Amino acid sequence: MDTQDTRHYFASESDEAIIFKKLYLLGFQKESFLEKWKYFESKGVDSLEDMQIRQSIREVMTFYNPITRQSYYNIPTWVYLYRKGSKFFRVRRIENNDIIIPPKETECWRDFWNPPEECITDYGRLNYPAESLLYTAVESPNIAIEEAKVKENESFVLITYEAIEDVYATIVGFHQDSNSLSETENEKTKLLTLFFKNIFTKEVSDQEKELYKISSNLIKECYTLNDGTQDGWVYPSIANKMGHNVCFNPISASNKLKVAGVELCKKENLHKFLIYYVLDNLNEESNFTYHLIGSEVQKQKYPHIKSN
Repeated sequence: MDTQDTRHYFASESDEAIIFKKLYLLGFQKESFLEKWKYFESKGVDSLEDMQIRQSIREVMTFYNPITRQSYYNIPTWVYLYRKGSKFFRVRRIENNDIIIPPKETECWRDFWNPPEECITDYGRLNYPAESLLYTAVESPNIAIEEAKVKENESFVLITYEAIEDVYATIVGFHQDSNSLSETENEKTKLLTLFFKNIFTKEVSDQEKELYKISSNLIKECYTLNDGTQDGWVYPSIANKMGHNVCFNPISASNKLKVAGVELCKKENLHKFLIYYVLDNLNEESNFTYHLIGSEVQKQKYPHIKSN
C-alpha cells in the first residue's frame, strides 16, 4: 500500500493484480452468479458453523476460466485513508437515564474503549462472540446516536476520538470503476460488490442476531487483510443511510486513536442533543473531573460547544 497516495481511497493496481482480476472476470458468468446468490440466501446459512458459512461465500464467488482451466476466487477490495486528525464518535447509553456524577459508564478509562472480550457473548455485525472491536461513527456524532438507538429524552455518553496517525480501513460494499478494466469487467465487479453490500447492510433486529453470523464471516473471509496494514473497516451506517461507521481492531484503536473528549448528554429530538457535562483529566489513572457547560474548563477544553 502506498502511504503517499493522495487519494482518499485506493486499490491494488499492480500488473499481477490486474491480470488476476481479468482472468477471474473472464470466467465470471452473470446468470450463474445470480443463481448462486439466490441459492445462498435461500438455504439458511445463518444456521451453519462459521467455516461452513465462509465456504458458502467462497462457492458463490468462485468461477472457472475455460481458457486457463482453473477456478478463480477474487474479492474487489478498496481501502479508505483517514488522515491524522480525523474524528470518530462512539455513544454509550446511560443506564436508568440518570446523569448522576459519576455515571457508571464513565467510572474508568477502560469504559471509553472497546468492551472486555468476556462481555461479548453474541455475534455482531463484524465480530465473533468473545471478539472485542471498537465500533465508531464518522462524519457526525448524530450517526453514533442513531446507531446506539438513543430515544428522545434519554441520556448518553458521547466519546470523541482523534486519529494521531493515518488510519487505513477496508471499505465494505464499495465500488469504483477501474481504468484498467473494460466496461463489461467493471459491471461484473460492481455486481460482485452489490452481493457483499446486500449481505452486510441487512437490517437485523434484536431477535435476529444470529443473522450477524453471515456479516461477521463475510468480514473474516473477504475484507480482512493479512499484511498488517489494515486498521479496521468502513461501512454504510445501517441507522443513518447517508452516514458511515468505522470499526477498529483493538490494537490499531490503542495505537492510532486518542480520546479527544467525553461529554454527558441528553437527546432532545431527532436532530438535537443537549450537553450537560464535559470531562477533563482524561487519562489511564481515571481521575476524571466533571464540568458544567459554561465553566472555564469547558470553554478552554471544549470550545466548540455553545451554551445550551
